[in-house]
Amino acid sequence: MKLIVSNLKMYQSGLEIKNYLDLLKPYESENIVICPSLIHVPYFLGHKFKVGLQNISFRELENQTGEVSALQGKNLGVTYTIVGHHERRNYFKVTNSEVNLKIKQALKNSLKVILCVGDSASEKRNNLTEDILRKQLYECLNGITEEVIIAYEPIWLVGTNMTPTNEEIEHITKFIKDECLKILNKNVKVLYGGNITPETIEKLNQITNIDGYLIGLSSSKIYDFIEIIKVVNKM
Repeated sequence: MKLIVSNLKMYQSGLEIKNYLDLLKPYESENIVICPSLIHVPYFLGHKFKVGLQNISFRELENQTGEVSALQGKNLGVTYTIVGHHERRNYFKVTNSEVNLKIKQALKNSLKVILCVGDSASEKRNNLTEDILRKQLYECLNGITEEVIIAYEPIWLVGTNMTPTNEEIEHITKFIKDECLKILNKNVKVLYGGNITPETIEKLNQITNIDGYLIGLSSSKIYDFIEIIKVVNKM
């Protein structure tokens, strides 16, 4: 089954979580990963779906105010973590070398890693997509031998209603898989993330070489999220 990863970011205030979980319950399955705000993680544990962190520190147990370590996530019962999301790279200036350290911390503590990579509007416009993705993959996965899941996010469509063509996504997915095979000497799963909605999922789900989806805003809207789950899981 394809992996369905929900990145809830800061969309939920907390008051709507019970209703969200009640409505989601009939559709819970092992191939769904929910990544809530850190403060909300305990509400999402103990269900049929998996739970992930939206980010971790590249350090362990140290004097890092406002950070959370992979070990803390593991001990809480979390099984996944997202690293390298474009918002962390953009707003918090996280570098590829820091992402590499985050991955190593996650794997050391038995968390499954979802590494985000993507290209900006100017990079796409200047035909630099493959160069940028290759650099991100090689630098973020330097010294890594364990399995890592890759999520491709076309940053150039953020704030638009655009979606790459299926052919574009299929091409980029193959490129990422080929590059990761060179780096890790093993096959990887590649997720697609970008303007995934009930209106786009039917077409996106026709792409045969993607292994799932990283979903932002639509996953916070429970009825939209359920519709996406139903299409992907053929319910």
